[in-house]
Amino acid sequence: MKPLHLLDAISTLSTLQRWNFLPRIETWVESENIAYVTHLAYALWCETDMTEEQLDHILTRSLLKSLNKSILSDIPVHTRECLKKKDPQDSSIWDRIINNVASETVKIFPKKLKTKFGQYLTIEGSYILNNDENGTKKKEIESLIKFVERKVALEECEINAFVYKEYYDGLQKKLNSKINKIDNHDNYLKHMDKYKLYFLLIKQLKYLRRWNRINRSVETSVLSHTFNVAFLTLFFVEMCGDQISDLIRNQISNQISNEAEFFRRAVLKALFHDVIESLTGDLITPAKEIIEKESPRALHNVEADFVRDIHKNAPIRINDYVGRYKLLDELDDSSCFTVDSIVKACDKIALILECLLEQDYGSFTSEIKSAFNKYIHELQKSEWDYIREFCQNILIEYYK
Repeated sequence: MKPLHLLDAISTLSTLQRWNFLPRIETWVESENIAYVTHLAYALWCETDMTEEQLDHILTRSLLKSLNKSILSDIPVHTRECLKKKDPQDSSIWDRIINNVASETVKIFPKKLKTKFGQYLTIEGSYILNNDENGTKKKEIESLIKFVERKVALEECEINAFVYKEYYDGLQKKLNSKINKIDNHDNYLKHMDKYKLYFLLIKQLKYLRRWNRINRSVETSVLSHTFNVAFLTLFFVEMCGDQISDLIRNQISNQISNEAEFFRRAVLKALFHDVIESLTGDLITPAKEIIEKESPRALHNVEADFVRDIHKNAPIRINDYVGRYKLLDELDDSSCFTVDSIVKACDKIALILECLLEQDYGSFTSEIKSAFNKYIHELQKSEWDYIREFCQNILIEYYK
């Protein structure tokens, strides 16, 4: 596997615009959609009696399911429906298209991950849960994700529907109709309404522009960046699985009891690592240093106040996980072989990806080039074997 192939797939989702067949004043890219869907799916899981094993599948399915669009692009629903109608005897044509594309998409992954990740790319998902002979647990997962995907699609339409009402009326009715056919949709809708302020807080990450003092060729939001970090975390936790198993067996990794807990903590940490920025704004490192020099505790105290606001509006179970896993604490990679250290490395790789995007579009400014060089060389010293190898291979491909 070549690292740039994987990064190319991710960057495609960072630039792939949704609703491309309709007039828009607000645009969403696929990576923003995935991050928002994953956050909401997690929040709704917190209001169910589903197991943590189901949560692991929810996170993985949400983050991987739309990766096929890096090849297929965003084909409108009405076009898919027309494809099915062209051959009434073969309504499974769209299912076959997705499954065939999935077999191509999975080639971006190393051999050791192809089978596992491929299960989450197919139309219905071919992953299997423990003690789920009749498939009930899996159906709960798929229903929850489908509900969230359609609810997020409705939200993406809202602002544009005010301006282009005639274009969106029929679409919104169809989405509502599909939502009403999903199992347990009534309960999900109640929870969405109950925690509306929390969901607005997560959605606000879409409107935060990264690298805000630089005129970039490819703008990215904090929500899009969240997907990149979460996806990379999912990928590297799996790739570093043998190393993580050894750490847990030797009780080196923060008293984490098993690999599943490490995975869960890492992916959730990636999802939440920038949530506080929905209230503070995207404070760049130089700005933080200036503030801390003037008053060392000021920024910490401000963030503590904002964290209380988040707790006030979030589901109780999320607050439990936030406290237990320190999800809103700043990433600290000062200790080796921790959840924070692998997520922080993925945060840096996501930044490297943004630098490479700028280079591709001919806008490799001195600041972006400096950031690229700093982080790519830092990561070559990573304690995580595969991250170190991955970044070395980026440099090899980069300098070809």
